[in-house]
Order: sequence, then C-alpha cells, then structure tokens
Amino acid sequence: MAKFSVLIPVYNGGDHFRETVDSVINQTFADIEVVISDDASTDKSASIIKEYAEKDKRVVPIFMERNMGTAAVRSHLVSKATGDYCIFVDADDELVIDACEVLSDVIVSIDADIIQFGENVINSSDLPEESIKWFVDYIKPLQERLISDDLLHLCFAERKFAWNLHGKVFKTDLLKKAYDNIGDDRVISCEDIYGMFYILFYARSYQGIDYSPLYNYNYGRGANGQKTVSLQRYQNVCYQATISEKHEEFAERMGVTAWLKDILELNREMFVHGGVECWLSFSEKDRIARLPILLDAWEPDLVINKLATKYIKPYESEISFLKETIANLENRVDEVQAEHDNVAAMLNSVWNSRWHKLGVKLKKLIPTTQP
Repeated sequence: MAKFSVLIPVYNGGDHFRETVDSVINQTFADIEVVISDDASTDKSASIIKEYAEKDKRVVPIFMERNMGTAAVRSHLVSKATGDYCIFVDADDELVIDACEVLSDVIVSIDADIIQFGENVINSSDLPEESIKWFVDYIKPLQERLISDDLLHLCFAERKFAWNLHGKVFKTDLLKKAYDNIGDDRVISCEDIYGMFYILFYARSYQGIDYSPLYNYNYGRGANGQKTVSLQRYQNVCYQATISEKHEEFAERMGVTAWLKDILELNREMFVHGGVECWLSFSEKDRIARLPILLDAWEPDLVINKLATKYIKPYESEISFLKETIANLENRVDEVQAEHDNVAAMLNSVWNSRWHKLGVKLKKLIPTTQP
C-alpha cells in the first residue's frame, strides 16, 4: 500500500497536463500512486494518460465514458485510492518536487484528518496584483491545530482556513466516507466547496503547517483567469443553485438542518452573489435576454434582495443622513405651522378687537332714531 495517493482529474488538459503529471511521478519520495481520471476529453489527454501508465506502474488510469464533471471524477479517483493519505492536484498545477517527501515526515509527527500546506501562487494570466494578493492571503494555512466536531463552521462561517481542496493532504478513509455522498453527482462549478462541505462534516481535526510551499498554483489558467464572463461561465455559476440544494438535502437526511442552517444560508448567499455579479457584467441587452437563467436558478426574492444590497448598502450612511434630515425638516415644518397658527390667531384677535372698538365709536356718533 502506497503512503500517498495523488489524485488528478483532467478534462482537456492541453499543453500543461504533461507538466502536472511529470511533477508528480518525479517526486523524490517514490512510495506514491498516481490516480488520473480523464473526463471524456476531446483532446489528447486520454492518450497522454495511457502513455504514462505504460511507462510507470504507479500510474492508475481511469477513463470516463461520458463527461461527468469534476466532482464525480474526483469521487471515482477517491474510490480507487489505496494510499494512507490523498493529495488532490489540478491538471494545470504542479507539486513541488519534494512535496511528498516533506509530507511523509510531517505525518509522522502530526496526526490530523486534514493537513494544509503552503502554495506558490503564480500569476499565469497577467491578472491584477490585488487579485493575486487576495488569493495568497486566502489560501494561507492557519498556523493552529483545530480539534472539533464542527470544522464546517470554523471553515465556512468563521473563515479560519480555506475550503480549496488543493494545498491539503487528507486521510484517505475520510475522503472515502465524504465522497460516498457525492457518487456521480454532476457539478460543474465550485466543485471544491461542494466536496469540502462533506469532507468537513466528517473531519474532526485540522492542522496548518509553516513550511516552504509544496504546491504550484497557476492562478489564471482556469476559470479565475477569464477577464470577461462568457455565457457558459454564467450558466455554470447559476448552476451553483444545485450545490445548495444537494447540501440542504444532505443536511435534512442527516438530521442536522438546524445545526447547519447558518452555513447553508451563507453559502446560498455567496452563490446568489456570484450569479448576480456575472449577470451585471453583461450589456443591458444581454441582461434582459439572460435574466431568466438567473431567475430559474434562484428565487426572485433572493435576486432582488442581493441587487438591493449591492446598490443600497454602499450608501446606507448617506440614506440615514437624508432620513434624519427629512425627519428634522418635517419637525420644523410642524413647528413653523404651529407658530403660523399662533400668529394668525393673534392677528385675528387683534383685528376683531379693533372692529369692535370702531363699532362702539360709530354708535356714539350716530344718533338713535326713535319711532
């Protein structure tokens, strides 16, 4: 039995796929198996896998008969894994050459269901540096040991550590238990969040380590490198509604809906936000045409609330000031009206009094005629 199973899902791996596989089979630590699954690619990915499998007996090939999506492919990878621990590697990233050797020493001294290690983030698509910096900070391992039966909240609610599958080593038994809930589920967006939800439900310990980076993440080669939103990407993002539905069904089946209520709501809000942001990136004409896709995925109230939050929340202080000013003006109008009424009453009283005095004087001047 190998110490590590390195799991690589691929669909149309392109020019970088060989670099990924080479980075794994050339590890300085040899006690590994490399399980690679081709998701019915239309390029040469399948033939590349066959080539490596013929040359290296540690390579375990899997070929999907039809395109299943990354989540289902990972499920098949996990089912074939025989190592004590598993490492996920995306088909456009690489392991650092001594990653498995370093991790083999780490697991001797650290017993944890999930161990997170550092990553090199490479700007592969000339993306803005602020985006790179945000991602570097986001995937930084938490230098802390967490032992809890509620790692789901620590990750998704408290954001203690990232939910990405890359940059982590998992106990294989944990993954098998988690991915039994996924099976052949077709998920075409946010596959890491989808899988990590189940993993953290069963996991009881996490440890981040402060070592030299062991994984090269090529930021920009995948969906995060697209500078414009295509119709396909928009549809994939809207498909995330399915993830929420599946997580909610799982929570209900396990009898933990109340316990996970806030997590389910947070993730739903995040997915709706992603869909709305994609929709807003289109031209006015395309927004009109593509609005039904958004409303088919999410309830109209959720979409409207997210739009209201986006356009109103940034001006909450100004709106509050205006409300206060209007209230003050209304109070002042009432005060002015009261003052006006008082003055009018006084003038009316004075006017009536003067007419009364004038009438008395006239009576004295005009003689009374006797009949």
